[in-house]
Amino acid sequence: MIKGFVFDLDDTLYLERDYVRSGFCAIAQAFGDERLSDELMRLFTEDRRNVYQRAGFSDEECGRCIAVYRQHLPDIRLSDAAKDTLSALRARGCRLGILTDGRPQGQRNKIQALGLEPMVDAIVVTDELGGEAFRKPNPTAFQMMKEALALDYDEMVYVGDNPIKDFVAPKMLGMQACYLRNPDGLYFSAQEIDPSIPTINDITEVLTL
Repeated sequence: MIKGFVFDLDDTLYLERDYVRSGFCAIAQAFGDERLSDELMRLFTEDRRNVYQRAGFSDEECGRCIAVYRQHLPDIRLSDAAKDTLSALRARGCRLGILTDGRPQGQRNKIQALGLEPMVDAIVVTDELGGEAFRKPNPTAFQMMKEALALDYDEMVYVGDNPIKDFVAPKMLGMQACYLRNPDGLYFSAQEIDPSIPTINDITEVLTL
């Protein structure tokens, strides 16, 4: 019986593209040029590599851009669907967690901006465990989440949008998984997903699992 749901953060509970746009707006504000955010977004959409260099920034200015982007409190919102889903699962008595990769300050700023802390029982940011080596598919964060939620692996479902890394550890540990197919995600790939993992097209569909 499923008693707990653990969610990825980026492109699962909100659109990461909104975070990128928010970061570029913060950079534009820091440099006093409102038009800069649109230019950075255009360059990012064309090619995510070396955006600041291609925008004509010096090495010193690139460093400033990176610092502003990583430290800013983002202007992002939970979708109504995500908010309603978390509320409905909580009303059913499910335990809820968030397990996410990424630099700690950036991820914590996202969590704060989205108002997620009071909505869930546990949050694990993998990089806080010892750096990038602890990112998915490393199973350590999933093991910690199991202890935090006080559930067995087969009582938990991990919901994520990245079939390359999100479901390796759950499958190894005997934890259930669900793939949120998000074509609007930054790292969306149309590759085939393991047929044993249920696929949903909207986060509200986890309520039917």
